[in-house]
Amino acid sequence: MKISLRAGILIAEPFSGMSPEGLAQYAELCFLIDTILARFQSTERQVLNLHLDGIPAGEIAAMIHFEKYQNVINKIYRGRHKLARELARYGYGKGKTIKER
Repeated sequence: MKISLRAGILIAEPFSGMSPEGLAQYAELCFLIDTILARFQSTERQVLNLHLDGIPAGEIAAMIHFEKYQNVINKIYRGRHKLARELARYGYGKGKTIKER
């Protein structure tokens, strides 16, 4: 499955043959990630969105003129860990499955 970020929205491009249940679970995950990212501070969200879109930290620092390179690295690190912690609350994470609702 390919994941990309367009206009701040995660877009799922699933593998062909993915089950309807798998698509539904993935759509739920994308919605959850978008909801979590919406609660981030604007600069942190912007940096993490660019990072998730595959843009290197050096280019992000150049795009956001008031941010130093190390600040961008720090925001990426903290943002990824914050996102992982929030996703873990919903049962997503390394070796985890979706919680029964």
